[in-house]
Amino acid sequence: KSRFYRGDLAAGINSLVEMNEHGVTPDILTFGCIALCCNTRKEGLDLLRSIHEFGARPNREIMSSLITGAMRKLHLANVILYLEIMENEGITADKRLIAKMENFNSTYRKLIWDKDH
Repeated sequence: KSRFYRGDLAAGINSLVEMNEHGVTPDILTFGCIALCCNTRKEGLDLLRSIHEFGARPNREIMSSLITGAMRKLHLANVILYLEIMENEGITADKRLIAKMENFNSTYRKLIWDKDH
């Protein structure tokens, strides 16, 4: 988990390989930790693909981590993509994610306003 908090995606992915070599199947918590350090759209989509390949489905926490990371980097297109994936997967947002989204909306609108004026 500490590798993921440092944003070391490569080490996190390496952990998955090591787990697989030792016959340990990653669980949804493992994928949730990896989601914390996905910094690009490709990394996020690769993670979601890996989750499906391991026979699991992304949950609210994983999607919230991906969305929060995209919001932190002000990647509106990624936020929208992850929200669409949530909708397609039948995952609903919790109050905490909705509050974060409302804050992001205010922040993003202010940035656009400041840039235009």
